[in-house]
Amino acid sequence: MGQASVERGFSLNKQTEKDNMSEGVIVALRQIIDYFVLVGGMLKVESTKELLYSASSSRYRYHQYLEEDKRKKGQEAIQRKRKTVQDEVDDLKKRKNVLQSDITNLTTSSEKYADEAEEKEGKTSHSILVKSNALRDSAKQKRGEIAFEHGKLDLTEVEGLADLIHAETEAQRLQALRQMEGSLSKLYAQWRSRLLKCCANVEAFIDFSEEENIEAGVVEQVERDIKSVISEIEQHLHDNRRGERLRNGVHIAIIGKPNVGKSSLLNLLCQRPAAIVSPIPGTTRDIVETALNFGGYPVLISDTAGLRETQDDVENEGVRRAVTRARNADIKIIVADLTQTGNILLSVQDPGISTTVESFSQPQLLTEFFISHLGELGLFNENNRDISSSGMADTSSTEFHVEDCILLFNKVDLVLSDKQNSNTIIHGKTSGLVWCCISCITEEGLDHFLNVLQAKVKDMCHNPNTGNPSLTQARHREHLSQCLQALHGYLNFQHTDVVLAASSLQVALRHIGKITGKITSKEILDIVFKDFCIGK
Repeated sequence: MGQASVERGFSLNKQTEKDNMSEGVIVALRQIIDYFVLVGGMLKVESTKELLYSASSSRYRYHQYLEEDKRKKGQEAIQRKRKTVQDEVDDLKKRKNVLQSDITNLTTSSEKYADEAEEKEGKTSHSILVKSNALRDSAKQKRGEIAFEHGKLDLTEVEGLADLIHAETEAQRLQALRQMEGSLSKLYAQWRSRLLKCCANVEAFIDFSEEENIEAGVVEQVERDIKSVISEIEQHLHDNRRGERLRNGVHIAIIGKPNVGKSSLLNLLCQRPAAIVSPIPGTTRDIVETALNFGGYPVLISDTAGLRETQDDVENEGVRRAVTRARNADIKIIVADLTQTGNILLSVQDPGISTTVESFSQPQLLTEFFISHLGELGLFNENNRDISSSGMADTSSTEFHVEDCILLFNKVDLVLSDKQNSNTIIHGKTSGLVWCCISCITEEGLDHFLNVLQAKVKDMCHNPNTGNPSLTQARHREHLSQCLQALHGYLNFQHTDVVLAASSLQVALRHIGKITGKITSKEILDIVFKDFCIGK
């Protein structure tokens, strides 16, 4: 029993040991399994991280690839653009080289042709330029001819358009614009319309007076109308050539003895050394002309040779030309040396006047000097002078009218002292003669002289925007003079030979028509049948 108990106990212990061993194995196995599970989980986590890292790296590399691809494509596009631009630059360079080659060839050819033209015909490049300008002007002329042919403009308006194109001053522009707008055209058309009616009435009186009972009062009305037109045309012609002067420029001649300052005055007026100034008498031999815009009015100032007797044939020709230019000039500036006049102005100046002198206490003295000085210059014959009651000589027998002259005393700075210069400016008008004292060196008195000269120029041209339109062309004056002569012929023949009188009217109509470019006889018949109902 005891042993059995021991054995049972031993077997129980063994069983217990087995059980314990099994439990230990199971625990160990479980630990191993847990370890492997843990290790496997860790491995799985690590694999997941690697996968995630791998995926991120792939995505990064993919983006890098895209960026690299984009960069490569951009560079390729830039390269293509650069190549395109370079090709365009090369093409432009080629064109430039071709153009330079063409220009060189044209220059060479033009020089060659210019040389040949100069050798064969004596033509220079300047003449070629003048020809091109002439062609351009002829194109403008052609457009004017087309407008005239289509009745858009008459001849006076076409001339106004041409004058507007070539106008150099404001006054010229205003006159040309007024003429282009039809001021002269309307005036001449009015005279032409009245003369047409007169001519139609006379023709009707000649041809139908007996059949149609046309009364003689018609002829009397024609006489009154023609006298009215004659009066208007004469007034239009007596305009002192102001329109022509404004269109062509006012001609001013500077005349006087040698070395009185004529060339210095010209240089002073045009503000440039246009003429040679020298103390040697007779330096200026020929006429030196300068065109100026004088207060909006065109002037052509001429410096002339000193007027004196000389044995030099060349200087004699210069003197002859100077006298001719002086006689034809619109304004004569007669320059005298104040140091050689015996102080005439100072001797006759009113001592009570310390500023501008407007008159002399002895005006006859200045008049005598003016006439004698013209005689010394060979411009006036003192034996034929006639001193009027006003104290001024009658110069109507010569081309020198006192209204067109300015007596200018130069070198006033050598006569008056500094004290006198500060208080006295000598200028004025005596018996219609305007006189001034200036110094071409110090320019003393120049402002007043310029004002006097500008006033004379303006008075000769007048304001082109006021009053009746002025004649602007010499052909207008010629045709109007012929028209006037024909109208006077009508008045002479109206009571003796009506047929000749009617012929004179037709001549007058033709001259009026030649001014505007409208010449027709059909209008006369239209008026005859309209006014007298002939043929009904």
